[in-house]
Amino acid sequence: MKKIKKLPLLIVCIATAIVSITGCQKSGINSLMQTKTTRADIQNKSLLMQKDSLVSTPFGYKKKSQVHFLPSGHELTESNGRLLEKDSKTKQTINDFGVINANSGATITNNNLAVTKSAVVPGLGTGWITDAVWNNTNTANPISKFITTWVVPDAPVNNDNQTIYIFNGMQDGVSATSHILQPVLQWGPSNAGGGNYWAATNWYGSGQGSTANYFYGTLVTVSAGTSLQGVMTMTAQNGSLYSYNSSFSGFPANSSMTVNNVPQLTYAFETLEAYGVQYSLDYPMTYEVPMTNIQILLNSGVNAPIQWTAENRVTDIGQHTVIVNNNSPNGEVDIYIRNHYVMPITVTMPSSASLHAVVVGITPAYSGFPGANLTFTSTSTQNYTTYNSTDTYNIQVTTVTQRCHVTLNGQTQDTQGGHTYASFNNISLSGSGPLQISVTPF
Repeated sequence: MKKIKKLPLLIVCIATAIVSITGCQKSGINSLMQTKTTRADIQNKSLLMQKDSLVSTPFGYKKKSQVHFLPSGHELTESNGRLLEKDSKTKQTINDFGVINANSGATITNNNLAVTKSAVVPGLGTGWITDAVWNNTNTANPISKFITTWVVPDAPVNNDNQTIYIFNGMQDGVSATSHILQPVLQWGPSNAGGGNYWAATNWYGSGQGSTANYFYGTLVTVSAGTSLQGVMTMTAQNGSLYSYNSSFSGFPANSSMTVNNVPQLTYAFETLEAYGVQYSLDYPMTYEVPMTNIQILLNSGVNAPIQWTAENRVTDIGQHTVIVNNNSPNGEVDIYIRNHYVMPITVTMPSSASLHAVVVGITPAYSGFPGANLTFTSTSTQNYTTYNSTDTYNIQVTTVTQRCHVTLNGQTQDTQGGHTYASFNNISLSGSGPLQISVTPF
């Protein structure tokens, strides 16, 4: 039997060390390679998420890849169950957006009608806020035209990246709808553009869930006080399929939207919608938006027998809809953005040749809300419209030429003639009123 010689202990240690070092190096390289691969995966995933991030639309937050700009001179046509973008003149297909799946299980309630809270605390309700709806159940006599006029409201005081939508619109249903057409006024950002200003364009949504697609025209900037007229017109009928155009009267054609061969749009809406609203001052300062001169014509040429129903989904600052009348033409539905309160202000003052007038200046202590100057030349009562009965107000009473004692809520201050004034701060206007101001010359 051959004797095996033992290796010196030093050699064994060196060999073990070399193996250990080599193993560590290999493990380190593998670890580094794994780290690089992981980072690349993360970067690719990040790019993919960025490409398909959620964007604001009047249909709710949607994947960017499903929201498209419809260029001027193009129209949308449904053909053999697919949604196509075509050249309006040549009818050549420009884009094929795939199969329209209206039965994916998604419903309008799960999309833009959903009422949720803004992710930012305190956060107000988001989604469809308040609206009026009417459904034309006489489908043998479809809606041929739907017109509404409204005025662009004042701008919000706060800019919190919120988006406000106001529109009249038509849909083919409310529980499993797949087609929505709207001339839309917006404040804030959407996938169509926008920012801290008012702008308007037309939108169309088709399909549901992962097969849905949403389209918009060129966004047109508008100013507060501008009168808008949203018009939707049925342009053709082909059996059970219908074609429509949506536009704002007097706007460039590139902001309009034409859709062909879609189901009959039977529902009419007047709507306030909002996303990302955190505070009441994120809404327009206007307390109501009257939707006026409403006319819904049927295909037979007669005016529709409208019976509006108000739907108040979010009321956290008093939002609600009032049906003024069901007329067509000259119908009116008022959308209230916030509550308002009328506070009578009574000034008691003597007849005096030297006391020409009393001016009551009212400024909300909560900055942002508008104030008012009320001028009194005799004992009388005037109304001041407030936006919140729980706010407090700073009131400045000016006596023109005559020195006077001015008393308000048990407090008395003196004016020194000329155009000097007495100031009363943090006055509550809650209650039924009137707020009493007594002016006595001395």
